[in-house]
Amino acid sequence: MSQPSSNHDVGIELHISLPEGIQVTVRAPTSSAGVAADLLGYISLFQASAPSVRSDRSFEVVSSVAESVRNSPPRERPVESRDSILRSFAGCPSRLFVHSTRLCGSTLSGKDRVARAWLAGQWAGAVRSGRIGNPNRTPAIDLRSRFYAVLRAPGLAGPTIFRSSASYWRCVGNLEESSAISQSFPSEVEARIYLEAAGETDIEVLP
Repeated sequence: MSQPSSNHDVGIELHISLPEGIQVTVRAPTSSAGVAADLLGYISLFQASAPSVRSDRSFEVVSSVAESVRNSPPRERPVESRDSILRSFAGCPSRLFVHSTRLCGSTLSGKDRVARAWLAGQWAGAVRSGRIGNPNRTPAIDLRSRFYAVLRAPGLAGPTIFRSSASYWRCVGNLEESSAISQSFPSEVEARIYLEAAGETDIEVLP
């Protein structure tokens, strides 16, 4: 920074040199010499800091939307009605109706019994996946239950069909206090259809 001399009180002229050949000149009356000097002082600070700002500063783009989503609480699953859940169920595969001829002795037709077991299994799957707390009631059948399909029960390794009520009750315990999901059927065929409808085909059959 320089201050050339003057023979007359016509003011002052201050100069400062910046990097890359930049020259700054400030002209002011003598009475404002202090203000002009302060201004050049600020410019000289810029001269010292500018290179480091240009070379060292880095920036990172952060999405404010992503940040808000990350910090927001998880959304609760929408409450489904029983009707909407029922409408979402897959239809019974036609291949399963080949078992209809084996399902006799009831006022329900063999085809109705296949459809009944399939629908019960779809409800069981909805309960297991947390879509609903308990299944729709399965229509009664005028035959004695002889096979007990258990989709889930405490301590049970996997889906199981029990052939005796004693084994079944040992497995599920008190139904009012158990998290077990199960259904009894007159035939093993219906019990298997039930578990398949719930998404299970690897099934163990126990006495």
